[in-house]
Amino acid sequence: MKKRKRRLFLERNIEELASELSISMEDLNILKLGGIKTLRDLVNLSINDLMSERFNLSQKVVKKIESKLKKWNLSLRKESNNET
Repeated sequence: MKKRKRRLFLERNIEELASELSISMEDLNILKLGGIKTLRDLVNLSINDLMSERFNLSQKVVKKIESKLKKWNLSLRKESNNET
């Protein structure tokens, strides 16, 4: 049952979570333009992904997102050693 709840939580629309993530509408639109539709899409990104040219989010915004994810016992994807 917990796995099902977690799966459903991860499928929540990123728009629904914008205020909970403490991100602006501008940052939300940047995520959406980058193809992020759900919380699952977001957690499959790394800090470097969010700060890359694709999204160009500030470190402050990324830290806010990371902090909220931790409260939900989630995290951004870890960087692998061979990423360029």
